Amino acid sequence: MRKLIRQNPEEVVLDSIEALKYALSNQEIKNPAGWLAEGIKNRWKKPDNSTQQVQNVEELVFPEGFEEWYIQAIDAGFIVSESPAGLPKNTKGELLVKVNYPTASGLPYSLMSWIEAKKTMAMESE
Repeated sequence: MRKLIRQNPEEVVLDSIEALKYALSNQEIKNPAGWLAEGIKNRWKKPDNSTQQVQNVEELVFPEGFEEWYIQAIDAGFIVSESPAGLPKNTKGELLVKVNYPTASGLPYSLMSWIEAKKTMAMESE
């Protein structure tokens, strides 16, 4: 199981764990570890039962300075390139980016608030 977790992106593992929690709350799972392993291999996600709100890209509002920094950080290879519209937020409401720093558990990137990532990137370029 550890090898499987190390071989997959953190997001895939976390999505599969959420799917397992959802499945456990709705049905009996006889082998949760086996279920989770299959979930990671097949990139299972819990169903999204919340009301879907369609949002145009033009309607997205990002914090001041974010968009310019985000493009620079991608160009510099500091963060993983992905759509900013799908970025998760931390409990403070700050956008989280995937910084190209491997974690101790072997994942290829670390999640970091964009503000912290911006400070770290600035310190490294000095």
